[in-house]
Amino acid sequence: MTGQSSEPGTKETTVDIASARNAVEVTATIEKEQPSMDRLEALGVLCWDVATEAVATIRKTYERAMIVYVLQGEATIETPSGQVAIEAGDLVTLPLGLQCTWNVTRPMGTHFSYL
Repeated sequence: MTGQSSEPGTKETTVDIASARNAVEVTATIEKEQPSMDRLEALGVLCWDVATEAVATIRKTYERAMIVYVLQGEATIETPSGQVAIEAGDLVTLPLGLQCTWNVTRPMGTHFSYL
């Protein structure tokens, strides 16, 4: 929708952000690693928020990039480009805009932080 602003010669434009986000194809991929204790300490993982998740299937869209350290449990993250299996000890980076389904097969405990 386009409207007139209070200043002559200028226009204000309103964009439906939700629709614009849905139109963008996310090409970034999930990154997974088994980090060393030194890397975990450098990232400050033990100071991150903690989350738990029961066995379930969960659809998610990431409006902010997130990094997750898996303390316990197992899951498969399904994306349009494939699947990533995660388990205790994995450090997983989930990109901005990612649309995925988490299939949690063993109850999970994680530390997480937004990037």
